[in-house]
Amino acid sequence: MVRATRAATLARRPARAPCGCPDPVVGRVLEETSEGSLVKEIAPLLWIVAIVAIFWLLILRPAARRQKQIAQVQSSIAPGETVVLTSGIFGTVVATEDATITLEVAPGVHVKVARGAVGSVVREDGEDTAPAEVEAAQDQTTTDADTEER
Repeated sequence: MVRATRAATLARRPARAPCGCPDPVVGRVLEETSEGSLVKEIAPLLWIVAIVAIFWLLILRPAARRQKQIAQVQSSIAPGETVVLTSGIFGTVVATEDATITLEVAPGVHVKVARGAVGSVVREDGEDTAPAEVEAAQDQTTTDADTEER
C-alpha cells in the first residue's frame, strides 16, 4: 500500500529540470499525453480517411459503374444496330466477331473496328414509342386535319 501511494505521489509531482526548478517542457509533454492524447493523435488520420472515402464515392465508384455500362453495351452489340464510335463515326453493324466489329459507314463502305471503339448505340425515337403514345399521336393528327377543313 505504501508503494502505491508513493507512485501516486510521484505521478502528481510536477516535472523538474536537473537544476530542481519546474521544467515547463517536460510538464507540458506529460500533461498532453495524459489528457485526450489519443484523440489528438488520431484526428489527422481521420481527415485522411474521410478524404479517401469522399474521393472513392465521388470519383472512383461512378467511373467503375460507367466502365461496366460501356462494357455491357459493347458486348451486346448485334448486327443491324446503329452505333457511334468514340471517334464520332456513325455506322451500322454488319458483322460481329470476338474482338472486332464490321461497320457500314456508307453504302458499300465497310470498316472493321475494335469492339472497344464503340462509344454508344443509337436508338431511334420512333422505335421506342409506346402503343398508347402512337394512338394519341394519330388522334391528334386527325383533329388537326378536321380543324384545317373548317
